This record gives sequence, C-alpha cells and structure tokens, in this order.
Amino acid sequence: MRLLNKKFLIGYFSLILFGAYFLISPYIILFRFKNNLENKTYNNLERFIDFPKVKKSIKPQISNQLKQKLNINLQIYFINNLASIIIDKMADSIVESIISPNGIRTLLLMGEVRMPQLGKSYENELIIEDSTNQSKDKNVDIELYYKNINLFVVKTSSNKVETIATFSWTRNGFFNWKLTHVTISQLVLN
Repeated sequence: MRLLNKKFLIGYFSLILFGAYFLISPYIILFRFKNNLENKTYNNLERFIDFPKVKKSIKPQISNQLKQKLNINLQIYFINNLASIIIDKMADSIVESIISPNGIRTLLLMGEVRMPQLGKSYENELIIEDSTNQSKDKNVDIELYYKNINLFVVKTSSNKVETIATFSWTRNGFFNWKLTHVTISQLVLN
C-alpha cells in the first residue's frame, strides 16, 4: 500500500511539473529570443521565427499602407497593373527590412519601424541610432497572454500608440514556439 502511494505521488508531481512547464514554455522561449535580440546573436533566430509565414502575414499590411499613402486611383486597367507591380516591389523591400533580425529587434524593443532609405545601409543606421537612443526611454510596454493553448500573443504599446505591434507565437511541438504572424499598427508605419 505504501509503495502504491509513493508511485501515485511521484506520478502526480510529475504530471504537475509537466503541466507547469507546458504552460510556462512560451515565457522561456521569449526570454531566450529577447536575449538573442539584445545580444545581437542573430545566427539562430530561425529557431524562433518562421520567416516565410511572418513575411506573408505582414506584406498585405505594407501593401495596403503604401496604396493609402500614394492615394492611387486604380480604375484604369493599365495603371492598376503598373501600380500593383510597383507597390509589390516596394512592399517586398520594406518587408525584408522589417522582418530581418535588426528590424524585429527595433520593432520589439524600441517600438519603431525603420523604412529603408536610398543610399543608406539599414544595419549601419541602426548601429548609429542604437548609441544615440540608449539614453532615451522608449517606454515600450509589453503585454503577454495566451489567445488559446497553441497561440501566445506578445502585444507592444506605448504612450503614443495604443498598439504598436502584435506578435503571434504558435506552439511547435509540446514546448517549442515560433513567431508566425506580426500585425503592425498603421500609425507605426507612417
């Protein structure tokens, strides 16, 4: 009888530990991800980010924002096709700069989107601005919550913008998570 109770207690505590680790696993992954971003160790970010899915999620947002900014009346068929091609190329360039290690770092830690500029290297611009922004307090608030058991959300906001970005993390196995979707506020893209 005593041996049965001991096995039951070991099984019960093992189940509790498994469940606890199952529930705190996104926090652990996010802590490791944030440390990689802060230390600029970008070589293993593929473990944390599904780049094709994230790029696919953000490209329509960028395209729509560009169409609104350019205020294009796309009623003429020829102009519509030409404008769509140009906007598509511009959106690809912007998506590549945002969904890069430095772009995600800037968006998550500083709450900003850096649009690529002609003649400037994105990485050099970020390094220069890192040194000047260290003294400034960006006041980026981060909210973490489960949307469902397989979807974890990281929402960033500031005193200027209610929601800067929403990062959706999807469970990949029992304990691993990957960033699969990003939604950026239109105010941040301006």
